[in-house]
Amino acid sequence: MITKDFMSLLREQKVVIPQIQRDYAQGRTTDEVTRIRDRFLDKLCEVLQDSYQGEPLKLDFIYGYITKDESDAGKTHTIFKPLDGQQRLTTLFLLHWFVAVKEGRAEDEINLFSNFSYATRAKSRSFCEKLVRFRPQVDSVESVKKQIEDQPWFFLSWASDPTISGMLVMLDSIESKFKENNLQNVWPKLTGENSSIIFHLLHMDDLGLPEDLYIKMNSRGKPLTQFEHFKAQFSRIVPSELSDEFNKKIDKEWSDLFWGIHENDSDNSEDMAHRVDNSFLNFYNFVTDLIIATKGIDLANTYWLTVAELVYSRKENVMFLFKCLDTFVTQQKDTPTYFDQLFYINKDEFSPDKVRLFFNSPQTNIFQKCARVYRQDERRNPFSIGEQLLFYACMINLQEDLERFPENLRKVRNLIASSEDQVRKEYLGILFNDVNDILHNKPLSGRSRFSKHQFEEESLKQSLIQRSNDKKAAIHRLEDHDLLRGSISILGINDSITDIGESFNATFSESSCDYYSISLNLLFIGDYSQGYGGGRRRLGNGNASTWRELFTRSEKRSGFEKTKEVLSAYLRKILNEGHDNHSNSAGAERAVIDWRYYYCKYKSFRKWNGQTTDGFYHWKDFQHKPFECFMMFASNFIGRHWNPFLLEISSQNNNCSLERYGNNLHVRFGQVMFIIAMKNDRFEFTCLEEDTESNDWLNKCIEQGILAGEGILHIEQINDLEDKADRIEQCLSVLKKIEELIIKKEIP
Repeated sequence: MITKDFMSLLREQKVVIPQIQRDYAQGRTTDEVTRIRDRFLDKLCEVLQDSYQGEPLKLDFIYGYITKDESDAGKTHTIFKPLDGQQRLTTLFLLHWFVAVKEGRAEDEINLFSNFSYATRAKSRSFCEKLVRFRPQVDSVESVKKQIEDQPWFFLSWASDPTISGMLVMLDSIESKFKENNLQNVWPKLTGENSSIIFHLLHMDDLGLPEDLYIKMNSRGKPLTQFEHFKAQFSRIVPSELSDEFNKKIDKEWSDLFWGIHENDSDNSEDMAHRVDNSFLNFYNFVTDLIIATKGIDLANTYWLTVAELVYSRKENVMFLFKCLDTFVTQQKDTPTYFDQLFYINKDEFSPDKVRLFFNSPQTNIFQKCARVYRQDERRNPFSIGEQLLFYACMINLQEDLERFPENLRKVRNLIASSEDQVRKEYLGILFNDVNDILHNKPLSGRSRFSKHQFEEESLKQSLIQRSNDKKAAIHRLEDHDLLRGSISILGINDSITDIGESFNATFSESSCDYYSISLNLLFIGDYSQGYGGGRRRLGNGNASTWRELFTRSEKRSGFEKTKEVLSAYLRKILNEGHDNHSNSAGAERAVIDWRYYYCKYKSFRKWNGQTTDGFYHWKDFQHKPFECFMMFASNFIGRHWNPFLLEISSQNNNCSLERYGNNLHVRFGQVMFIIAMKNDRFEFTCLEEDTESNDWLNKCIEQGILAGEGILHIEQINDLEDKADRIEQCLSVLKKIEELIIKKEIP
């Protein structure tokens, strides 16, 4: 351990702030840091006063290790790299430079400050070099900070660099303190054997993992960031012949690549450099996960360092990572609009040569989105699996300049959208390989997780476009419709696609669409519902997502062809009769009184309390007992569900109440209560066994012929599938008769 002052340290060796260190923090402008800075400068100024006669100010220990560096001239330089003390050394550098310039010290003394530098950022290093050569007018009206910022060598982007901006703030504070305390001729107090500001210097041997040692030694301060850990460790992991390239590029072109993503950010809630660092790590994590998935690497331990050692101990993987980084350095430089040429988001920006994105919070520049939000450990990654696959496709194209890329990119988008249940993290390796095969025009493997139906559809569309290129725009427009998202089989892939497509786009407008009216119109033509197994069927509701599902073929559902048939008939009817004429049919009643009649006529079959259901219904025997069903609020019986006939009756008669879980209808007339159940061909009226008064009234209703034996209201039917008259009206009429009789007490 040696006691030193700052200038004696610079005379003996260079001081380089290493990569593992964080940005200069003593120049931050938060309230707490401002208070700390003021107190520190007050102590410094105190010991620099002429009147001060006390002990030198001791700045505690500064730990670091020594390295050797050979110059171009063959001279070896000793370099001190602090592990603890960066903040204090940087402040001393600024203080001494300010005093030397203010008091006009000799050039050889001032030039000695070039022995102080930063390795953490190329920008920080360049700023220090320029600062050492600059000679401001310290006693000028214009502050030193302002003079620096006005120099032609000061780049505007430097003002956003946290280390440089922090240095400028500190210089401004130093200048203010010197004026406030009227400090003069302080250089002798800063140098020599009787320096007023000293510290204890501890040189340490290279222990292999200095950042770990630093954390232990500097436990009182802010811990190293994840990025600082990464930089320090990664260069030791990679093969030695690649570590120099990593150390060089991570602070230059790669750093600039991710800096460019954030340079125009308006949100200042997070340190700019930390955003840049985190974006680098997000991209690094994506590439790492890509390698793990495509090469089938098994991870016994998911700690990042263990993963890095496993993945990047292989030279080929390191080179792939470097290639990916260099790819986007070149892309951002040569073709900054690359992603805007491939993708669009707003429907009004349709182009047959671009692909529409449908993801949550979509962004055309998917490289930037990956860098901003990619997460490894979150169950729902903000950078979805679909986006990862498209990003991978773009990365391959940038590296290989593939033929037919726009066409194949669209195919990949279509397959992703139609294979949502298979586009999952556990299948990533297979999916990445599928994308690679598609881009290189190879057949998919038998292990592919993409929809086989959709892949067949892609072949049909390709054949149709090759045969009739004039249909390309119509097909692509339909593929980019929010309800179809690449899958247009529901419309039929044939020579009529242009006309049918126009009818579809007009009917299912993305701007404004009355889905319930469309549902009624379709039901007038035929039953377009699809089966989901277990007696469940689904109709379109007020949500676009439901229609999107019905329009996408799936082996998990039955009835797609029927939906296709009904939709085709509807769209052709519009083509023949005009949209305005046919749209009014939603307000009409079906002549045939089947279950569709009731669905079309009564809102209770489509909504509950004005709320849209998920469109699911349950039948035990849809073919033979279509009137015995439940309307479900969600997709299963765990949630609320009702007999829709009873629900409608309840909504029209204030004496009625209906619980929410498949219960029978309760009707109360004063102290009299009936329980009503409905079967395919009747309503059944009962009472609680112990309710003598209600049972007496039920028997009287039977005696008067209002109800048939055993409390039955029979519904006359043509067959089991059709009623002769509206059963809801019949039941409401009977309830009215019973109420009148009870009120008038015509039954003794």
